[in-house]
Amino acid sequence: GIPYSVVRGSAGRNGALREKLVTGKTNHVIITSEKETLAADAVRTTGLLANSGYDIKGYASHRIRRFESVEQESLQRMNAHFSLGYFVDYNSEEVQEFVRSYRALYNAEPGNFAFQGHDIALYFVKALQKYGSDMINGIGGYNQSLLQLNFDFDRRSPLGGMFNEATRNVVYDAGGISLYK
Repeated sequence: GIPYSVVRGSAGRNGALREKLVTGKTNHVIITSEKETLAADAVRTTGLLANSGYDIKGYASHRIRRFESVEQESLQRMNAHFSLGYFVDYNSEEVQEFVRSYRALYNAEPGNFAFQGHDIALYFVKALQKYGSDMINGIGGYNQSLLQLNFDFDRRSPLGGMFNEATRNVVYDAGGISLYK
């Protein structure tokens, strides 16, 4: 029931995207391509349109963040939103404290596996303390946001295992990169 328009191909060269945007309202632009040339063109065009006065929130696959031809400035101008399996917010005080402690202990910078190991161990140790031998049944309601990961377990069937359904929602904006809820 939500009205939408589709723009195919190069959004920038023919002005097709500009024709679909509305001034005075937030325009939600979803970039579906994961091909680097098309995604880079769409991000650049959307960023330029946002820079020219349109209120835009952009959404795309997390993969385009890693494309060499996609500029972070364009992602920030288009107010890009991503849902990621993991993300470390280095502006967080908890992350900064972990980095300081890690450096002091190992004389090195923590990588993704250091954050991941910390989060997994902390989550399951606390869940074990809280639920004991009934942990597998308790974690369905034990949601946590840690340094790199969020945890929100769901059982898909009565006899099935648990699946972590949580994501880290990240937004690129004029202030940089941050988590949002």
